[in-house]
Amino acid sequence: MDGRDILSYLVRIVIASAAMSAVAHLSWRFMETAFAGAGIGHRLVNVMVPIALAAATFAVAAKLLRIDETEKLYQAIVRKFRRAG
Repeated sequence: MDGRDILSYLVRIVIASAAMSAVAHLSWRFMETAFAGAGIGHRLVNVMVPIALAAATFAVAAKLLRIDETEKLYQAIVRKFRRAG
């Protein structure tokens, strides 16, 4: 890998991370206002939904941006589930 490849990889990771961060923040704010509650169940949902949406956003962005490591991880997960099923 030369400097140009490393910079390209870094830019793609930053873009995917920025998308993930934006979705996490916006969905958390939505959850806090739409589903306000003091109970532990409400708090768990208000935290877990944004985390799941953020993870899915990063996965989709990484796939679209062709980040090699995430493709390798995706293939390993698919192979694991095919063997288990």
